[in-house]
Amino acid sequence: MSEKAIVPVKTSMSFRGKLDFVRAMYTRHYYLWMRFKISAIVGTISSIVAILSFFFLNYVIQPDATYFAEYGGDFFTFVLIGVAFFAYANVCLIAVRSVISETYFNNWLEIILSSPVKFYNYLIVVLIRALISSTLNILFYILVGVSLLGAIIAVPSNIFILITVLLLAILSISGLGLISASTFLLLDVKGGAEPVNWFFATFAGLVSGSFFPPEVYLEVFPPMYYLSRIFPHTYALDAFRRLLNPAMNQATDMPIIMNDIFMLLIFTVIFLSIGIFLFRKGMHKAERDGNLAKWGA
Repeated sequence: MSEKAIVPVKTSMSFRGKLDFVRAMYTRHYYLWMRFKISAIVGTISSIVAILSFFFLNYVIQPDATYFAEYGGDFFTFVLIGVAFFAYANVCLIAVRSVISETYFNNWLEIILSSPVKFYNYLIVVLIRALISSTLNILFYILVGVSLLGAIIAVPSNIFILITVLLLAILSISGLGLISASTFLLLDVKGGAEPVNWFFATFAGLVSGSFFPPEVYLEVFPPMYYLSRIFPHTYALDAFRRLLNPAMNQATDMPIIMNDIFMLLIFTVIFLSIGIFLFRKGMHKAERDGNLAKWGA
């Protein structure tokens, strides 16, 4: 009599089980955060110092207000929004790769893939948790900037458009994050600088308008301006600054904002599609090659 091969069956998780999993993940994160209070305090102080640096820099160099006229004319407010946005952008760019790296080197990856928890659900929960932490940091930046340092930020009249820009920015940059994470298993880039992450993390702050409008490059080095057009950060920052400007002109600003949204939608479709495809391909390759766990020292 021939013996039948025993194939392990991965059981599905009930909706209640998924809720319990999410609650456990956030509870764990909360207790870890509470355990390392000194780290949280130091991080808060670092944020205040960074905000103060740009506040005093505004008085020292007194930038030409004409460069910032479209966004209200205030350099400090311009930079504050840029710094706050990049807190989100950096999370979206590195979160997935960080999870892959951590689970791989701690030999958790294969365990999670064998559990009832779908790995994509695990990634989404981790990303949302990181975005929530970033949101708290951003609210702190804005609170300090507006209440103590005179930043000029208004609540937009159309919250729906603001949320749309935020979601598209998160999705498009998360697509880049998936492409970056895919190289870990697909190309075996497990150490050193990862090229996708390096490129976008290095140049996004330089060309996409974090500290000054990209249009400045048209006068000094035009190729950098055209490089900024391939970054979703450029369009998200432009839309955010116009929406949060108290002097926003509906007639002139809204068409530009709608164009920013259109470009973010294109980036979302392209980067997210490529990211999901490459990430799945990398996972399948790792499963086929037996490369889901770190062997040896």
